[in-house]
Amino acid sequence: MSAALLACRGVSHSFGGPRVLDGVDFDVRAGEIHVLAGENGAGKSTLMRIMSGLLVADEGSFACRGQPTGPAARSRLSDEVAMIHQELSLAPSMSVLDNLVLGREPTGRFGVLRLHAQRELAQRALQRVGLDVGLATPVGRLPLGVRQLVEIAKALLREPSVLIMDEPTSALSRPEVLRLFALMKEIVGETSRPTGIVYISHRMEEIYAVAHRITVLRDGRAIVTAPAAQLPANALIQAMVGRPVDESSPRVRTEKARDESEPDALTLENVTVEGDVALHEISLRLRPGTIIGLAGLQGSGAGTLLRALFVRSASAAVTGGAIRLNGEPWRPTTPAASMAKGVAYLPEDRGTDGLCRGLGVGENLTMPSLERLAPRGWLHTRSESRLAEEGVRRSGVRCRGPEQPVATLSGGNQQKVALGKWLLRTPSVLLLHEPTRGVDIGAREEIYRLINQATAEGTAVLLVSTDLNELLGMSDRVLVLHRGRLTAAWDSRDATPHGVIGAALGEPVAATEGAGS
Repeated sequence: MSAALLACRGVSHSFGGPRVLDGVDFDVRAGEIHVLAGENGAGKSTLMRIMSGLLVADEGSFACRGQPTGPAARSRLSDEVAMIHQELSLAPSMSVLDNLVLGREPTGRFGVLRLHAQRELAQRALQRVGLDVGLATPVGRLPLGVRQLVEIAKALLREPSVLIMDEPTSALSRPEVLRLFALMKEIVGETSRPTGIVYISHRMEEIYAVAHRITVLRDGRAIVTAPAAQLPANALIQAMVGRPVDESSPRVRTEKARDESEPDALTLENVTVEGDVALHEISLRLRPGTIIGLAGLQGSGAGTLLRALFVRSASAAVTGGAIRLNGEPWRPTTPAASMAKGVAYLPEDRGTDGLCRGLGVGENLTMPSLERLAPRGWLHTRSESRLAEEGVRRSGVRCRGPEQPVATLSGGNQQKVALGKWLLRTPSVLLLHEPTRGVDIGAREEIYRLINQATAEGTAVLLVSTDLNELLGMSDRVLVLHRGRLTAAWDSRDATPHGVIGAALGEPVAATEGAGS
């Protein structure tokens, strides 16, 4: 059995209230991928921040390569450990090159920067993760999946003994995920420098694709540590949530009588979009209370279409075709105009675009509703408080109260806030981009409940998700985009993962009802 590169015993920590971690034992060994599993709020990120030297534990002992290390010896932990955070830490306004070498700039005599050496170092890092992108490109202009790979390349430049990866695939396409898994196995298989990986994921198929061992945290305690082969999926889920979880289709489809005279919530006829990805001749009909799922690989244009339907910008703008919203002609311009027409948009990156992380839970929940809370420009604080409490209750957000800073919530609860603020408006059309990205099984169930509740109230949903089980389980109809064009469409009961993936890759699809909806 390999020796532990990094180990902790009896780690406890709190943030001024109940313990977030309570007597946790954990270690990672050379040559292994150790999966850390648990619901959002279980303490995973706090434990990893402590083990990487970003936080000082209240209690506990540590050892690096068998040598005792005090809980406050943050520099030693920082030298040994590199952590890739779920919320990316790159500087959007800086170039890919500057982000990669920041803090590790090669210098010559008298501290003069060696620009050629910087470029070579950065290029090697990008090649290692299979990424071909211009070094001068500002990171903020890159798609989220590409930014994720840049973050991974930056961490690998440090050549750490322990690499912590927190939901690294949440924004990656399937080919990128497979490349990352192959890279992870290369890293832990290297004999010249013993390395171990701590991998945090909520996706069952990923856990069992890479894990040597699995540790489950629940409510700040380590529930079980076992080899992956000895911890089947049903036992893992039970350990994570403390109860059996129904992993069947996330949406129970019930046929409802609908008023055929009611206009479509959203109709697109030969719509063209210019921006990050060009889209051509997009046509679909979205009925009230139904969900259309949009599938496609990165660069297919699915995310660009959602953005273009909410706001006109340089990265996404409708330039042709006809759009009807609740039966009336419409063309997206500003977020305020879209909101006034009953359109809501949950972006892919909640940390950057979905939440104001410096504000409280209540302020985030009520922000889209300020026009009715301040009809004459004067905020009715009592009404705001009541709406915030209603939002917390309806969305199932676990927090100390509406005043708690949203940045201190777990990822799943942050996502519920990002979605719940729109549901308080009861939108007619809800645009969802990766609504369960980076959330655990329990939080995913609650988000599905919120979406189903919205459709029961008549909201129409356009859903983009890279999780095929989610897309097929939640959608009434599935459309596939390939290089900016709709290439296939199915009723959900007829769609299969093989068919959807094939169409997304550009394979001819025989058993399809056509590209329209």
